[in-house]
Amino acid sequence: MLFDAKLILKAMTPKIVAKVITAFDRSTLLLSGATWLVMIVTMSLTIYTMHMAIAARRDATKEMVAEPHLPKTIRSNIDAKEIQALIDRLKRLYPGLEFTQTAGKTLTIATNDGSKFREWLTALSYIDSVTPQFHWSLYELCAGKCGGKDLMRAALSGEKISYEAPKLN
Repeated sequence: MLFDAKLILKAMTPKIVAKVITAFDRSTLLLSGATWLVMIVTMSLTIYTMHMAIAARRDATKEMVAEPHLPKTIRSNIDAKEIQALIDRLKRLYPGLEFTQTAGKTLTIATNDGSKFREWLTALSYIDSVTPQFHWSLYELCAGKCGGKDLMRAALSGEKISYEAPKLN
């Protein structure tokens, strides 16, 4: 034990202690400098990444504003009750014409009286203007000899149009 104490006291000379403290200070400065360097590089990369993310978000927002948000069009078959209500209304307005519903969504307007031609054309126009929620397609149009008992006949095929509000992101 005595030998160890002498060795320790000999190692604790001021010259050796000064060298140890100087080496410790240098290593501490080197380690803290390396830590600061790593932190500065990390912060620089973080700021660059955030700048790129903000620029991408700004560009995406600019593109979203430039693109219009259109409503979604929904097409469906016309309910038989709705067509029947339209037929009842047309029969009151145009008593000289025959209105029938055939094959679900097809509406036929016919007459056998040639003097009702103007009324027949007006009824066709009226159907299109009075029902904006329906899209009518002219399936058959015949004026003259129509291959049956009718002198004038028009068959309209319809579908119900509705719109769904656009979804904003």
